[in-house]
Amino acid sequence: MGTRRAYRIAVLLLLLLFAADVVATHAAFTSRVPGANDFLPRWEGARSFWIDGLNPYSDEVTRRIQIRIYGRPARADEDLVEFVYPFYTVFTLWPLVGLPYAWVQAIWLTLLQFGMVAIALMSMSLLRSPRALPNDSEYRARGWRVRPLELTAVILFALLFYSSARAIILGQYAVIIAALVIGAFLALRSGRDALAGGLLAFSTIKPQMIILIIPYVLLWSIVHRRWRVVWGFGLSMAILVGLSFLMLPTWLGDFLRQLRDVPSYTELGSPVWIIVQYYLRLGNLVEAVVSGVMGLALLVVWARTIRNGDWGAFQWVSGLTLIVTKLIALRTATTNYVILYPALWLVARAIIDRAPKWGKWIVAAGGLALLVGLWVLFAVTLAGKIESPLTYLPLPFGLAFAFVAWRGALIESARRGA
Repeated sequence: MGTRRAYRIAVLLLLLLFAADVVATHAAFTSRVPGANDFLPRWEGARSFWIDGLNPYSDEVTRRIQIRIYGRPARADEDLVEFVYPFYTVFTLWPLVGLPYAWVQAIWLTLLQFGMVAIALMSMSLLRSPRALPNDSEYRARGWRVRPLELTAVILFALLFYSSARAIILGQYAVIIAALVIGAFLALRSGRDALAGGLLAFSTIKPQMIILIIPYVLLWSIVHRRWRVVWGFGLSMAILVGLSFLMLPTWLGDFLRQLRDVPSYTELGSPVWIIVQYYLRLGNLVEAVVSGVMGLALLVVWARTIRNGDWGAFQWVSGLTLIVTKLIALRTATTNYVILYPALWLVARAIIDRAPKWGKWIVAAGGLALLVGLWVLFAVTLAGKIESPLTYLPLPFGLAFAFVAWRGALIESARRGA
């Protein structure tokens, strides 16, 4: 009874904190400055469908979005700000379509703030044994106890880190997708396989973020006869897609049409594209070869490790898969890098394990350098309102190097939390 009461009190306090944050965000920011421009097209598309019965992919809805953002129809050289998400996105926004946008924005930004904290805490939970107790000698030897001051630093990092802060300010769905994927990893580790599959299905709202990790998890589940993951994913996808076709039979073609429009108004591709084409001017063929080699190397890693049921190996391969996705996906954004938090924390855990005496200080110094360094890089390379291509490179390439060079240490650190 005591545990249940404490749980209820904690939930109530979180709800009160969430409500207070919404009110404060509305009063100080959203009531004065409309924003979250990456979120607004999705909300207006959902609002137009639920309230006005309009196709969110239609030209009429696109004009509504453009007028909300630009105050006029978009020019040919501007972002068309189309809906351009799978139709079932409208299901997630239904509770918000009847509210004024200033309040919707405040609720959404607050949700993303809480989401980033959850991402950081869940990423750390992937590396802690659920069986170990704080007073257990084995637990202490693992060197992964988090004291209140350290926890505060982790939360502040999660909110202020370059990719995190931009994702929150822009209202990016990337935070929700990252939370769903990391939640699926936790569910998978604890044996809640159907839940893991369902969470992965909902993460397809932003396909470019999960285009490689979902095939890997499903293949791994099949090899290890974790059939509930597959059934949970398949059934959830069948419901989402089936309801979408029932409510808007043309949605898939409309979605693909808008998806084909994206390269016409986006300037940057993947980090590999940035290096090969933007800086080195080597052309499409070289980019395709480099991306293909990286993708093939990842498939080789899958083939060699997928029969290994060890949690450490699974977490290393999953992290590597997320990193490679960010490096070679046709279109990406620095805000999408929030899904790399499990990989980032795994590197931190390995440093602490390898240097028990100084590891936490090394991690703290590295975290501060990363936090400040990326913001400084953004500031000194900013061209007008557009972030420089350089800001896309340090995190995924740095993590890629660490995951290849420290493979054994990372697997061992992940294994110790299993």
